[in-house]
Amino acid sequence: MDDVEDSPRVQRTRRLRRRHTVVLVSVLSLMVLAFGYSAAYYSGWRPSAIAAGQTCTPVAVPAPQPASFVLNVYNGSDRAGLAHKTSRVLARRGYRIGKVTNDPAQGVVRTPAEVRYGDKGLDAALLVAGLVADARLVNDTRTGTGVDLVLGPDFHSLKPAPPLPMPAPGKVTVNVLNTTFRTGLASTVAAEERTRGFHVAHVGNDPTRVVLGTAEVRYGEDGEPAARLLARQVQDAKMVLLPRTGATVDLVLGNAYTTLVPAAEAAVPPPPKGPTPMVTRPGC
Repeated sequence: MDDVEDSPRVQRTRRLRRRHTVVLVSVLSLMVLAFGYSAAYYSGWRPSAIAAGQTCTPVAVPAPQPASFVLNVYNGSDRAGLAHKTSRVLARRGYRIGKVTNDPAQGVVRTPAEVRYGDKGLDAALLVAGLVADARLVNDTRTGTGVDLVLGPDFHSLKPAPPLPMPAPGKVTVNVLNTTFRTGLASTVAAEERTRGFHVAHVGNDPTRVVLGTAEVRYGEDGEPAARLLARQVQDAKMVLLPRTGATVDLVLGNAYTTLVPAAEAAVPPPPKGPTPMVTRPGC
């Protein structure tokens, strides 16, 4: 039986079907690639030109100073006050705090924290990411060096930090209070504290009327470094943390108080010089 050649109409229909199939496959492939790129991008990965066979070696560089960039602290959880409380801790550690509010992106933070940044803020973002276990880096292509720390539902606390250095006496404001029956004791001690460089704000009797041993140093979280310095001035002084704001501290004198520690013994030795803080940039 002889072969019958397809009519021009049939041939044209077949060509159209093949063309439609090619276009459909191309469109589906592009959609898959675009979805994969988007998923990788919002996971913090950004493509870079990597030559065939090139290895990616991380590079350690000195970390920026915490006060050298603006750090916004956002609450991505349903716990009221989480960003505010955390920002105060970061401020005590020397960070320059910008905005403190709920997450403006209103996204779902699936890790304890997200650190959002742009190319110019990579080193700052690496420094901030080191503050929270399992923090996720997200490059959102912003300009500038500013960084956002977004706290998620699984955030509990910042990683512990070394104690802050004690300030110079001239940067410490002290209230000197007397709980004893020795008239003028607070005034005498206040004068001695002034000679050591402390700024004395208030001198008087202890309003709580609590009789102490030697002395109490009362302070809020912001005043912890100043309280450590003040406690060095009195033998066996007890440090008492109170729910107060500000860095002003109280020296409350008790019946067992006799005299200040000699100034040479109470002086703060210079802190040892530790290693330069570093951050590690990804190699590619």
